[in-house]
Amino acid sequence: MDPKRYEEYGNADVQQLLKALDINVDAGTDTYRYLENVLRARSAEVIYNGLTNTASATAKSSKLIQESIGGLTKALERSSADTQAATTQSAVLARRLNTFTLVLAVATVLMVLASGFQAWETKRQADAATLQMRPAASPTR
Repeated sequence: MDPKRYEEYGNADVQQLLKALDINVDAGTDTYRYLENVLRARSAEVIYNGLTNTASATAKSSKLIQESIGGLTKALERSSADTQAATTQSAVLARRLNTFTLVLAVATVLMVLASGFQAWETKRQADAATLQMRPAASPTR
């Protein structure tokens, strides 16, 4: 490795290396081959760093997604348990409502029967009072 070339191109970025390659356009020269090798190495570094950063970001995103899914799963389990409890309570309330409706219907029928009996009894007493208030018929002689 030539120390002079390394000083000149060793720390150059990809854009600077491409520009130097254009200047040393004579393919096959030592400088051209050196620049090609450095450019390949620099490109490999850029690609490696990009892949490393992508892998790191992907790992972080994956962890966040996993945590989110875990939270959503717990929330779904709670919601499912709440729905099951509500369904059970709804069934109990429905049975109680049906029982109450039946009791109310029976009470209504009993009230109608009691009203009917009271009306009949009132008429019977009125008829009896009417009979008592009539003057006694004189006996026919």
